[in-house]
Amino acid sequence: MTLTLKTYRIVIDSPGWTAIDITSRVEELVSSSNIRFGLATIFTPNKNTSITLTEYEPNLLFDIERLVERLGGWSSIAEVIVGKGTSAPIVNGRLGLGAFKRIVFLDFSKEEGGKEVIVVVEGVYG
Repeated sequence: MTLTLKTYRIVIDSPGWTAIDITSRVEELVSSSNIRFGLATIFTPNKNTSITLTEYEPNLLFDIERLVERLGGWSSIAEVIVGKGTSAPIVNGRLGLGAFKRIVFLDFSKEEGGKEVIVVVEGVYG
């Protein structure tokens, strides 16, 4: 049994200051990769962006906005608190997220444009 690693790049067309559920896009990559068991690592390198694994709710960005305001409006602090990436197990070719967990891209900037997400899928293929 050999472990293999594949890397993918997703570009998110962000309006700035937004929360976008990217679970289906990551699931498509995992499914098309033909991996059986392993780990997906999801990361964003852009300034003032984060990736989190959470129960996605419409008020998520509002709650984070209140937190950022309490921290003095520093979106870079929110990036540190939330983190730049997350990981999820892959079992039988599918993300093992559970019933309600979603992978969410957060853009704390006020700048619109393409933001990058890197997905690394590693494990046993075939």
